[in-house]
Amino acid sequence: MESVQLILKACRIGDLESLQSLLEKSPELIDETDNKLGWNGLYCSVMCGHLDITKYLLRQNANLNIKNRMGETPLHQAVECKNLKMIKVLLKHGADPNPQQNDGETPLHLAVSKGNYKVVCLLLENKANPNIANFVYGKTPVHYAVESGNTKIFIEILKYNPNMYIRDKSGYTPEDLGKSSTKPLINVSHAITPETAEAGSMTLLLSPTYTRCNSDISIFTENKSIDTKIRQIEMMHKKIRETVRSSVDTIKRLDRSGSSLQEIDYERTESEAKSGPNEIKPELYKWLKSLRLLNEYELLAQAGYDDVAQLAKQMKTSLPVTEKSLIKIGMDKLGHRRRLLLSLERLSHKDDDTSILSQIQCCLALPSGIWSNNFITVEKWLEDLSLAELTELFKKAGFEEVEDFMSLSGSPWALDDSVLTEIGVDKPGYRHRILAKIRENSGLAKGEELVIEKTSNNSACELCNIM
Repeated sequence: MESVQLILKACRIGDLESLQSLLEKSPELIDETDNKLGWNGLYCSVMCGHLDITKYLLRQNANLNIKNRMGETPLHQAVECKNLKMIKVLLKHGADPNPQQNDGETPLHLAVSKGNYKVVCLLLENKANPNIANFVYGKTPVHYAVESGNTKIFIEILKYNPNMYIRDKSGYTPEDLGKSSTKPLINVSHAITPETAEAGSMTLLLSPTYTRCNSDISIFTENKSIDTKIRQIEMMHKKIRETVRSSVDTIKRLDRSGSSLQEIDYERTESEAKSGPNEIKPELYKWLKSLRLLNEYELLAQAGYDDVAQLAKQMKTSLPVTEKSLIKIGMDKLGHRRRLLLSLERLSHKDDDTSILSQIQCCLALPSGIWSNNFITVEKWLEDLSLAELTELFKKAGFEEVEDFMSLSGSPWALDDSVLTEIGVDKPGYRHRILAKIRENSGLAKGEELVIEKTSNNSACELCNIM
């Protein structure tokens, strides 16, 4: 079991040399999973974006389709992370394009719901099935495309002759949803039967709304009551709880100093010993997944930060969770710490919701007008400033997407001169350029002049070196 944990650690931190050494000694462990979340090495490498590790594991014939406790495959995770290169590699090596999670969602469901046109195209080109219904609502990716109002994705799916007559658990077909919406994507000009739909011979005309749309994402909502939405969320929550129950071994964490894979055992507290093995915390899991911080789950759970509702309440006390607290338990990436704290702060102001899951859905919205419909990469954003060479510094600090630092604007955890210095941006002019761009993009009112320190170290700080 210790060797499995070391392999997973190497895959998470991108330590190819240690991984090769471990698998040379124990090649039979390549597909072994931990008994907590059901993650294997390939899943960890995909989740953390280590393409070189992923390619190495695939060359060693790692199984691409092993599911974790939530029913997710590496392909699900690659789609969740919007990592196009990773998705291409997995599909090229034979990943099943249609695996279903415990809730029935396929990678295509995820791509459509995220509005990721390029990923949708790639999955469809590799035989992703748009007619697979999920288990909770009975919805297919076609339902999702019609509901979202994403015209570009909808027309792409139409090229693959989807079945427009599959009914969800509310009795609606994609065609029903299209015609009943206040902003219909579909007008039916000829009589369509289920037989012709199956044969792909149906004739659909795009509505004026569809052809006029000048945005990739044009959202409209179903006319359903708030009570119905809450019941649906609670039903999903219940299903997640039922499907992810499992035991957890003795708590361990890995030494994060340098590239060492030395393992340090931590004694259980008296209360842990009495209560027996811990269980997976579905609310913590779902919350971190929605923040794209799932790789921090084990760290938080082991340190006792495993109750999202209590963490949110604690933010209002005289002893809130702080960045220093997270550093102490080993959360090395500055961007991860700040995004987590911002989300907790927002959750702490959602007192009137009945479900922590509904709170998570509300609090994760980006500030109005900031990046919600913009999928520009960090590399492109920095390239526009002629600073593309800083891309790796940002990613190593935990800012994998532009929204990761833009969403912090106007909060106590916003990027400033000292933060940029800490992550290794050592030139004052570069820092000034970045901060000016953030201010411009976020639409913040002009205030005091940006404060840029004129002195800085020419090397990354200790935290950056660790990362």
